[in-house]
Amino acid sequence: MENSHQPPLRWQCTWHAGPDAGAVHTFGPGSHVLGRAAHATLTADDPALAPHHAVLEVGPDGRGTLTQLAGGPPIRVDGAAMNGGGDGPVELAAGAWLEVGTSLLRLQRGGEPLADGAVHLHCGAVVRSARAVSQWTPQLAVTPDPPGPGDERAGGLLPALAGVAASGVLALVLRQPTFILFGLLGAVVAIASWGAQRIAFARRHRRALAAHQCAVQAARDADARARVAFRAHHEQKVPTVVTALGVAHHRGDRLWARRLDHGDATLAALGLGDVAWPLPDDRATHSQPPVAGMAIAVDLRAGSRLAVRGPQARGVARSLLMQLATSCGPADVRIVIVTAQPTAWASLRDLPHLTLPDESSAVIDETGLATVLAEWEGHRGQLVVVTDDPALLAVRTSPLRRLLADTSAHALIAVLPTDATVPHICTAALTTTDGPTAQWVADTSDTASPQCIRVAALGERSATRTTAALRGLVDPEDPLSMATNMPRALSLVDLHGGALADAEAILHTWATVGRDPAPRALVGMAVDGAVDIDLVRDGPHGLIAGTTGAGKSELLRTLVVGMAANARPEHLTFVLIDYKGGATFDACAALPHVVGVITDLDEHLADRALRSLHAELRRREALLRAHGAADLPALRATDPQVVLPRLVVVIDEFAALVSEQPTFLHALVGVAQRGRSLGVHLLLATQRPQGVISDDVRANTNLRLALRLQDAADALDVAGTADAAHLPRSVPGRAVLRLGADEHVTFQTAHCTQHADGDESPLQLLVGAIVEAARQTDEPAPVGPWQPPLPAMLHPSEVPHGALGLIDDPDQQRIRPLHRDSDEGHLLIAGSAGSGATSTLCTLAAHTLATTSDHVYVLDAHGTNEFDGLAQHPRCGAVIRIRERERVARLLHRLRARSGDPAATSPRIVLVIDGLDTARRALDHPSTMDEYDVLHDLLTTADANAVTIIAAVEHTAAVSAAFIARCADRWVLHLHDPHDGAALGAHAANVPPAQPGRVYLATCGLTAQLVRPGEPLHQQQPITDPLAPPAPRIDTVPPIVIASSLAPGTHHDGTTALSIGVDVTTGRTHVLRVHLGEHVLVVGGARTGRTTALAHLAAQWRRLHPAGWVGALTLRRGGPLDALPPADLHDLCQLPHGRPALLIVDDADRVDDADGRLAALAAGGRVCLFAAGKPDALRLSYGHWTGVVRRSRIGLVAAGGSELDGDLLGTLLPRRTPIAPRPGLMWAIDDSGPHLTQVAIPGGDRCTDLLPH
Repeated sequence: MENSHQPPLRWQCTWHAGPDAGAVHTFGPGSHVLGRAAHATLTADDPALAPHHAVLEVGPDGRGTLTQLAGGPPIRVDGAAMNGGGDGPVELAAGAWLEVGTSLLRLQRGGEPLADGAVHLHCGAVVRSARAVSQWTPQLAVTPDPPGPGDERAGGLLPALAGVAASGVLALVLRQPTFILFGLLGAVVAIASWGAQRIAFARRHRRALAAHQCAVQAARDADARARVAFRAHHEQKVPTVVTALGVAHHRGDRLWARRLDHGDATLAALGLGDVAWPLPDDRATHSQPPVAGMAIAVDLRAGSRLAVRGPQARGVARSLLMQLATSCGPADVRIVIVTAQPTAWASLRDLPHLTLPDESSAVIDETGLATVLAEWEGHRGQLVVVTDDPALLAVRTSPLRRLLADTSAHALIAVLPTDATVPHICTAALTTTDGPTAQWVADTSDTASPQCIRVAALGERSATRTTAALRGLVDPEDPLSMATNMPRALSLVDLHGGALADAEAILHTWATVGRDPAPRALVGMAVDGAVDIDLVRDGPHGLIAGTTGAGKSELLRTLVVGMAANARPEHLTFVLIDYKGGATFDACAALPHVVGVITDLDEHLADRALRSLHAELRRREALLRAHGAADLPALRATDPQVVLPRLVVVIDEFAALVSEQPTFLHALVGVAQRGRSLGVHLLLATQRPQGVISDDVRANTNLRLALRLQDAADALDVAGTADAAHLPRSVPGRAVLRLGADEHVTFQTAHCTQHADGDESPLQLLVGAIVEAARQTDEPAPVGPWQPPLPAMLHPSEVPHGALGLIDDPDQQRIRPLHRDSDEGHLLIAGSAGSGATSTLCTLAAHTLATTSDHVYVLDAHGTNEFDGLAQHPRCGAVIRIRERERVARLLHRLRARSGDPAATSPRIVLVIDGLDTARRALDHPSTMDEYDVLHDLLTTADANAVTIIAAVEHTAAVSAAFIARCADRWVLHLHDPHDGAALGAHAANVPPAQPGRVYLATCGLTAQLVRPGEPLHQQQPITDPLAPPAPRIDTVPPIVIASSLAPGTHHDGTTALSIGVDVTTGRTHVLRVHLGEHVLVVGGARTGRTTALAHLAAQWRRLHPAGWVGALTLRRGGPLDALPPADLHDLCQLPHGRPALLIVDDADRVDDADGRLAALAAGGRVCLFAAGKPDALRLSYGHWTGVVRRSRIGLVAAGGSELDGDLLGTLLPRRTPIAPRPGLMWAIDDSGPHLTQVAIPGGDRCTDLLPH
């Protein structure tokens, strides 16, 4: 009771208009494809629909969303257009109307039955239900007129104003201001009186407006109730193609309930449109809007003449006829179709309203019209004549024209091409287009403009299915009777003498058939007795053809269960392939003889089955060759202990299989040719033999059986006679068996799924008996031609140690473990979002860490947390997100250095990239062009022995062909666009479904299932091999670097290498090389660490020159340079030659050199100058002594400054840095170029290490 008020989880889709209207689909939670594809959940034969037009998602809570997949015009939901699917899914409300292609459909929660109950059938005869004719009397609610504006006179306002003006004049003339006071007093009194009048008027007007609004609302409510009642009445009165199909398929109690004495008996709906509001003439004071979205009716009563033209004319005619066929029985309405194209009306041939006494159909040409009318002589109902040949209406002497001469008798539906004119005898006309709308003229004599409506046509396949639902029904009030020379139906029980064999009888049969039982089964009854089929005698291969509803599936079931009852599983096995969804062999799949079942739902199983069949043929050939036997009977005669059962491969609807697998037909012919002596038999069944029966198929299928076919050419092609095209449509199971070139047998096949008195069908009973008999034999189950399919989930404990998964190898009929090592080279994995690509990379990385001593680095472009467990492993150097620019740059440069030195002794590096395409897009920016180039070089030139790349992509188009060519392995997971796998060598049919861990190995053409991660990665034990060195970490450079943590600098041959800080790119100590006679300039603004950097440089120089002289020129006190002795330029000039000297000048831009001594010292080369200043001031100081220092082009430039700062040292600096500017982050510039460096700070509170030692 708790969920009684919750909305239902299931949805119902009703196709109300379009080229293939009438269908009703019910579906529950999950993904459902809407489109033209046959396997779509919501499908219709609408040419404007794409095969996969949209996806309708129903969540666990029953909420539905719609996502457009196809291009073209957007889907309209309740009149609002979707933006081509670009805005993402659209949530659907219950009762939403969708305009898709040229169709109009409605989505509702739950499912409302189209019929109140089921019609009662008695021995196939329809017992009509009583029907009350709907009545409705229109009533119009009168809307009152709105209240008028009323009396809005100004009252005393104007006189008061005039009095004020007069008093002002008097006061001015008489020079007495008192007159103004008297005037104002009178004005105040007048204005107050006028305001009181206005307030009273406003109150009266508001009350009048409120009363009017109540009256208007009451009238609107009454009108709305009347319109709801009118809509319900109209829906009861006018049938639609939706109700017609629902009544036909569900055998609803509305079936044939309308009689000719009902006023609405022959109404039918053309489509949807606006219906005028039926107002009473004496009360119609003004026009009323029409009622939208109603069924537009046409009355096909006697004397009506309807012309339908345009591309959808035939579909509209089918819809009208199907509505009549469900509303009225054959006793009230008979239909005759006069046409020169009978195949165009094949979907309606089996309607009881068209069936003639000789079981033929009233789909005839002009010459047969007289014969049909003669056979229907005495029929007191109405005759509806349909023709698609307008010439017959133009010839005055034609039989059709004479039949329609009486304008009060019979009804006519003329189906015309687009360019044809409407015949003058037609009183109504509908002109269809390729679009969703049509022009409807209810009366051709009226000059009014045509009405635009949405047509509701009926597709051929829907018409065929509905006709099949009505086939065989009998109108007990119809005086016409059916005649036949053969039983119309034959049960499997009757074929076997009234009783099916039980388990003991089957065991007895198996014991008496010998060591080589024939694959034989009773299938039906001819005039002269029972008919059986023996694949050895009549085959070894067979071809069965029959259109929808002809009984082909029943025949296949009868064949399979009959053969199974005559041979035990060790002698006979079956592989059942059903490309109609799997329903054909549902019950037969339980047979112990069945070793494999394939349906069209298994998209990737067809190729596997074909390869396995070829492997099975090779196995059988080897077995016969080993025993020296020419064929299977010889093997069984020479060595009865060898178990090699006959294998019968039954394929239902192999035409669909061939259309999806174009190479399958040729492969099947190869199986047939080689399997003749190996005990392999093929039974091919199809509804559409045209185009799929090649000469090779015809030459290898001796057994030919044709049930009812639509085309005489197909019948000749299959059975060698056209008789199958003329079999009665009302008798399913009638077949023609070809025994020889000129010998044919027509017989009635047995049906086995129709329930008798018990709960189980004959098929279920016989299958149960065979299963019980096999259980009593206690024999092992037969071995199939292929291994069981790969599991959907694979735990690590289910595979050998060190294996990544299992590989399905149908060519060898085995399942083998999947192993992969880094020595095999690069690996590229393609998989859409949600396909498990990230999990696969995690598994591969963990496998590498667990089985090798390689170092692993992860570049994560998706930002997931699945790799976090790897980071704790000692040989996982880093897990880096693509947004961490600093670490990304350091990683890529380290990998480039390792790739450029393949002879190095350090362990191999395995680079795991999750989202290679995303990473390339993220780095494809002017600020990261260096990193992009490095990544590109790694992908195209990296030595796999030094750096092995394992990358995953969502879109292969974003990966260069050069890298794909260098990948030794290419794995394909599920792709939303299967054609995207072509770049990796995977055909669209080989792309795995949306199943986690299922992967296609493109390099070897096999499918594998990867293990799902077992224990979390951070809980897995790392290798404890002491010889396996840990991977160097890649961390960010800290904002503060202590000088003592740096590698020491060096001084050699006059070159001083100063350890200044940590290189941001490499993470190592960076040295600034200062040659003899050169100087260093530190450039930076306030609070950039300029003075601290200068102090650190001085400390580093002092450690390398302990005997050198150090002095400072500073204008500011309290800084890190306070510990340095002040410099005396006069003493500096007296220093002996050969002693190193360092002069430090802070705020150099503020230090003047009036006497030129600083410039002379810098130019002399005896003293090394370390100067620091602000960049703007230095650029503006023309002729300044720092120009000599700048000529050395050595120094530090603070990051984050102006683009022109590098010009001070003759270097163009990058505009952006991997990390945000901060104190101490500087570009170190020397002969090696600019290097972004975090400059260290000296140790201690003050720069005491600057003092001489």
